[in-house]
Amino acid sequence: MGVPIVRLTIFILSTAIISACAPPDSERCGDEFYFDGGNCHIIVEQDTTDWGTDGDSGLGGPCQCQGEGCEQMGMPIPTGGTITGCESVPLPWTGAELACMRTSTGDLGASTFFANGFCTLMAVACQGDAMVCENAVVGDYATMTSCPPGAALLMMSGEVDMMGFVATLQTKQCAPLCQGDGDCRIGETDPVLDNEPSQYGCQDIGGVKFCYDPRDLSEDVTAQAF
Repeated sequence: MGVPIVRLTIFILSTAIISACAPPDSERCGDEFYFDGGNCHIIVEQDTTDWGTDGDSGLGGPCQCQGEGCEQMGMPIPTGGTITGCESVPLPWTGAELACMRTSTGDLGASTFFANGFCTLMAVACQGDAMVCENAVVGDYATMTSCPPGAALLMMSGEVDMMGFVATLQTKQCAPLCQGDGDCRIGETDPVLDNEPSQYGCQDIGGVKFCYDPRDLSEDVTAQAF
């Protein structure tokens, strides 16, 4: 089902030093780009094809990140910036933070495949080098023990190596339950990957079926239905 590593975007603090004389962030990159994390990033229009039975914006729905804090060193920060498209995800949720998972194929960390974004509730615990863990912890892993009705609680773990800094992550996420692929966001393309077809489908882990891209699941993933 994939390599034994949690498919979670890891974000680390940029070492770039920005001059006090630099222009405002809004003026650094021009109209077609935005400045974040020390770099200019292209603005990508996302595919908002209807999905599932009602195309709502709850768990598993498409999402975007806007404004500052969306990326660090070219990698998406799932809980950063201003998240749009996840307005019907129930909040607050004990132990969890709202996250917009996004596709990333950069040189740092594991690749992730979330075409057009994926709304979730998430918590992450980290043990290991502080250079990784101080930026990887999300929510309160111990107290996130459930997901909203109609969702599965996914639990994954794995080791990450970021430029020689090693840590072990434990991750919890919520994903919508399904009965078949038609309940998921099939037929979408991923603008980050030159409109490559997405692989969203109804995954079955121990009899619990949920919508997800199988490339983002670790070998040790478990699922619990709510």
